[in-house]
Amino acid sequence: RFPEILKVLEDVAKSPTRNNQIGMNDLFTKINDKKVYIIDVRPHEEYCESHLPGAVSIPVKEIGDHLEKLPGNKEIVVYCRGEFCILADQALKILKANGFDAKRMNEGLIDWKFAGFPVY
Repeated sequence: RFPEILKVLEDVAKSPTRNNQIGMNDLFTKINDKKVYIIDVRPHEEYCESHLPGAVSIPVKEIGDHLEKLPGNKEIVVYCRGEFCILADQALKILKANGFDAKRMNEGLIDWKFAGFPVY
């Protein structure tokens, strides 16, 4: 019904950052194996309400201030509100530009909850 909205959603889905995604099942396995560093890029208030196990809160606007503190020996995964949330795309772009092995979770926190995975 709204061609403009469909066009925007298609553009987001085709973003180069969407080539670096990880699904919930794979991420859950990596969390259990402690092979991943997870960053919640939503505003800190949202992180405080609920977040993935082991995730740290670094809002997307603060990513650049934390680059030196991020582990260089682990895969970094960023996530935000959902599939069409661009916060994770923005964070991933910054991380990749600074040489980090990073991916975005292709779903969001709500999808994670609905799938029955633990949240804190």
